[in-house]
Formats: sequence, C-alpha cells, structure tokens
Amino acid sequence: MSLNSTHDLEVSVDCYATFAHIQAHIPHFSLDNSNSRPSLKQAMTMARDRFQEINSLLSVMGFSIPIASGNTTAIAYVRRMCAAGVASAIQAAAVSVDGRGSEAADFLQKEYDRMWRALKGGEVTLPGAARTGN
Repeated sequence: MSLNSTHDLEVSVDCYATFAHIQAHIPHFSLDNSNSRPSLKQAMTMARDRFQEINSLLSVMGFSIPIASGNTTAIAYVRRMCAAGVASAIQAAAVSVDGRGSEAADFLQKEYDRMWRALKGGEVTLPGAARTGN
C-alpha cells in the first residue's frame, strides 16, 4: 500500500483494522486507486464489511459498539481479528484475478474464523469493554 493509500484507508474506513494492522498480514501487497486488484475502494469496502460483522457479533453478545479505542486490551483483540479478516479478503481477491488459489488467504480466513469462534464461545473475554446493559 502506498503512503497516500495508507492515509486514505485510515481516514476513510471506520473500522478496527488500520493499514498497519492489515499490512502486517500481507506486507507484499500494494494497494492504490488505479493499479491494484482489489482497488482501494474495494479494500475499504472489505474493511467496513468485517467491521460490521464483528460489531454485529459484539452487539448480540451485549457489548456497546464500537469497542472504545482507549480500551487497549479489548481493542487489541478485535483489531487482530479484523485485520486477519480484511487481509484474507484482500489476498483472496488479489489471487483470484490470475485464477490461482491462495494458501495465505485460506490461512488468514481460518485465523479470523478461529478468533470469531473463541469470542463467540466465551473463550476470549474483552475486559473493560462497555456493555449495553441488556
């Protein structure tokens, strides 16, 4: 991802995963408005989709959403989870262009799914995360 894309992604996407979190999973991927596949706009949509998925789960579990960024313990988990999911979607879209599969995308999706199940199943708690009171 280019420096401008970094700024655009962090400013334009209201989600847990920033460019730095996503790039940690796919450092080889370059994202810009004109040449990348997926495009910057598509990547931002992927990030928003994962953010909404995670917030839906958190809401059903009784958490106030979004998780406050000041809650370093809780936000760290959802950031890692969101970044893995977004990186998986970007990687899968990038490799689908040339028709090849991606072991990296599969691995990242499995990591996202594992973290989802752990959170949903109560194996992971989000200490200090605000509750809705329901």
